[in-house]
Amino acid sequence: MKTASNFSGAVLFDMDGTLTDTEKIWWEAEQKVCVRAGYELQLEEAKISIGKSLPEAARQIVEYTGIDMTPAEYETELTKLVAQIAAEEGLPWRPGAFELLTCLVEMGIPSALVTSSYHSFARHALRRAPQGSLEVIVSGDMPIRGKPQPDPYLEAAHLLGVDIHHCLAFEDSVPGLYAAFQSGARTFAVPFMVELPRLPGVRFLKSLQEVDADFLRQEFADLIP
Repeated sequence: MKTASNFSGAVLFDMDGTLTDTEKIWWEAEQKVCVRAGYELQLEEAKISIGKSLPEAARQIVEYTGIDMTPAEYETELTKLVAQIAAEEGLPWRPGAFELLTCLVEMGIPSALVTSSYHSFARHALRRAPQGSLEVIVSGDMPIRGKPQPDPYLEAAHLLGVDIHHCLAFEDSVPGLYAAFQSGARTFAVPFMVELPRLPGVRFLKSLQEVDADFLRQEFADLIP
């Protein structure tokens, strides 16, 4: 188990669309892979894969478009291209994300990345994150059930050595929101490209810019006796 401090809670983040503005990278890669296979994918069509595990997203896109590729072939080509784009262009932060990670380091609050993306892609975000943040990464290629199951969030809390009920979770996708909510973490929705369901107790934020030191103190004072 890993922990950055004696603090008994943690903050858990989705990556694509929540911490990083990488949905556009996935969209660019999806377009290119589909065009090579003879299909011009539209943005509204691509939204069916947002927040899904890569195998599930690949299966849905291949079935929907009818392209002459197996889901495994599509997944391989997509992840290769996404990693290439990320290496060349870097991963842009969503508004307030880098500042929030910096704030967490200064306050001694552990944090983790909980993503459906594979580690080879997620490491680009870790490389650019403030030193001391995102001590743990739970990625889509780990041998656990992916979102919308709660397992990735439960695993992140376990690896950080904290109670999931003492954690704040931030998500922008439907599968991710259900995963965080079902894990028992206090969940915040930060809508980006898709409309999110209203779940009991889930608070909606316009962006991570709303989360500052006072916000964190108040939330954790309520969660941790």
